[in-house]
Amino acid sequence: MSERIRSKLPTDDVAQLRSRAMVDRDPDALIDTLYRTAVVADSGYDPEAFSLLRWGLNDPDSLVRRVALLAVSITCWPEFIGLLDEVSANDPVGEVRDQAGRVRDLLENGTGKGGTSR
Repeated sequence: MSERIRSKLPTDDVAQLRSRAMVDRDPDALIDTLYRTAVVADSGYDPEAFSLLRWGLNDPDSLVRRVALLAVSITCWPEFIGLLDEVSANDPVGEVRDQAGRVRDLLENGTGKGGTSR
């Protein structure tokens, strides 16, 4: 699925996406950047993409955090499990906490692909 999306969208590398996210604080631009990061990073664990998505999980805007959670679920990287535990325990918004728990369960149940083994 992500391969089809990748072939239809103009894609940037993770460094370009990070630059865009740091410059443009518009929520719509940040959301677009998070989606694009997940699509670019779907081929396997990438520390820069991990860092960018982790940053999205801590954004002040709860919608951006929820999109970051969706992006994390697209990557299926088990490396996010510890962060998802933190979000599900500490995020100030109940919907974000609940979504983080569901994404964590998805990754914990072995549906992850491309991550490193723990």
